[in-house]
Order: sequence, then C-alpha cells, then structure tokens
Amino acid sequence: MALQALAYKSLDNWPKALEKLEQSITLAVPGKLIRNFINLGPAMRVLLTQLYEQRNPDDTNHIAYIAQILALFSEIETRDAKADSSRFVPTDPLTTRELETLEYLATDLSTSEIAAEMGVTWSTLRTHIKNVYSKLDVHGRYEATLRAKELNLL
Repeated sequence: MALQALAYKSLDNWPKALEKLEQSITLAVPGKLIRNFINLGPAMRVLLTQLYEQRNPDDTNHIAYIAQILALFSEIETRDAKADSSRFVPTDPLTTRELETLEYLATDLSTSEIAAEMGVTWSTLRTHIKNVYSKLDVHGRYEATLRAKELNLL
C-alpha cells in the first residue's frame, strides 16, 4: 500500500495517496515495520510529513509511529551529509608520472612488467607507487584503483 501511495502521489492525487499511506501505517504499526518506509526514500518522507501534519492529535499511536519514521529519515540524512563532507580529497596532486603509474596499477600487469612498460627500474617504480599510495591515502593496488575511480582520475 505504501507503493500505491507513492504512485498516487506521482499522479498528483494527494487525497488517495494519503489514504493509502494511512492504511499502510495502520497495518505496519503492530509489527513496527519502519524499514519498509525508509527504503522508499525521500518521496515517502514527503508523504509521511504530509500525513503527520494532518493527522488527528488524539491518535497518538500513529502520530508517534510516524514521528519515529521521520526521525529516522532525519538521522539517515544527517549521517549521509557527514559522509559526503568527509569524502577524501587529495591535498597533494599526483604528478604526470604518478598518474601514469596509477593507470598501470589498474591493469593486471605485475610490478616488473609495469616497470618495463614505463622504462624505469623496479626500484623507481616502487617509489612512484609509494607516492601514489601516500597521496591517495591507500594501502594497496586495489584501493588505489577504487580511490582513483572515485576521484575520476581513471
């Protein structure tokens, strides 16, 4: 019914959307099914907020339940905002040679093969790799590749 409520909302039929949502809430309260609403995302939050604002104040059970769901939405949004603000940003840019090394690290070539392809000694390549790892704050080839993709370096 919660999905039906979202469907009616998308059709801009708010009375029917809120009716379906209220039915869904009534069925969910005994089992304390909160995740079902959270998983439906921000559109569900909008509907729940609307229902919460127009509910009968005497119906404290449903109001408390809806408030609990809305509080969880806020908690999730706060956590996501913190995660977004703490995303890694390298402070020292990678040199051209380090970027080239990073591209090779994303392949299946061994360290010796990469050194031969780049025309450097194994020791020099290790220095480039250590610099890449340090600048990207990673500890291995796989992590470096993932971080580089996150940062659109690959």
